[in-house]
Amino acid sequence: MADPTRHPDDVDPATVLGGEACLWSELVPERLLPLRLWPATAVVADLLWSPPPVGTDPDRCAAPPDLEAFVRFLAATTATDVDAVRRDHWMALAGGDPVLADALAVLGACCEPVKWYARHLEAMAPDASPELDGFVDGLASPAPARLAPPDPAAWRAAATTVIGSPAGGRHRRDLRAVAERLLTWCDHLDTPDRVAEPSTAPVGQVLVVPTAPPLRAR
Repeated sequence: MADPTRHPDDVDPATVLGGEACLWSELVPERLLPLRLWPATAVVADLLWSPPPVGTDPDRCAAPPDLEAFVRFLAATTATDVDAVRRDHWMALAGGDPVLADALAVLGACCEPVKWYARHLEAMAPDASPELDGFVDGLASPAPARLAPPDPAAWRAAATTVIGSPAGGRHRRDLRAVAERLLTWCDHLDTPDRVAEPSTAPVGQVLVVPTAPPLRAR
């Protein structure tokens, strides 16, 4: 993101009323709109009202925004509960199985959608599903697992559950591929001297990146 504290030389910062964030909605069904709109928009707001970035790097803020606190505040003060929307999505994908939904939530925390316009190109394919009801549609970016200590034991249990479940419908093959990539990450973290770091190439429309550094904005 461009440095929001910089203004043209002929503009008085005191006259700036605020900022604007845009959401390209081609791949966002109405039911999942909160997952794309929040808390990403909160990051934009935080950049706009926070002190200038540290040094010359616009990505280094004085303090990172507490997005989990914002999500809780949003749920407590409005009708928007981002976590509940995502949970409903996992439950639908799991066919109503709460155990599989829990596993999908753990799997989802380790994944992100592919970047830039890769999904748009795939969406134009003749055999692409117009439903936007897949695993990738419930993912956050960046993957929440990146912001916490690695937990390969929990990841392995979730991936094993996903692979062993007969649920998932037409998404089952894609879910299995993502789970298998996560298991490779677990093997690497458990025995890094024997298992090389897995590829971060997309698995379909999904990036399995539980510990990789977050991508920097272009």
